[in-house]
Amino acid sequence: MLYSFIFLRHGRSLADDEKVYEGRYDSPLTNIGIDQASNTARLLVDKNIDHIITSPLKRAKDTAKIIGTIINAPVEELVLLGTSKN
Repeated sequence: MLYSFIFLRHGRSLADDEKVYEGRYDSPLTNIGIDQASNTARLLVDKNIDHIITSPLKRAKDTAKIIGTIINAPVEELVLLGTSKN
């Protein structure tokens, strides 16, 4: 069986606007970020995506949920994606 992966970054966040290094700072999406996630989802509708995995950070989860809703794919939070040794 062949698997394909698509990696996406979250939409624009408040920290992006504040020019703050986010790291573990749990910055929410801005209205622009919400629009970016929606627009990206519309590009992915015909890609047969059957599962979305996201980090626990709000900006990533919200991006994933928006996309998952539009493309009708379940979203799974993977805590390991949000951890850091620093």
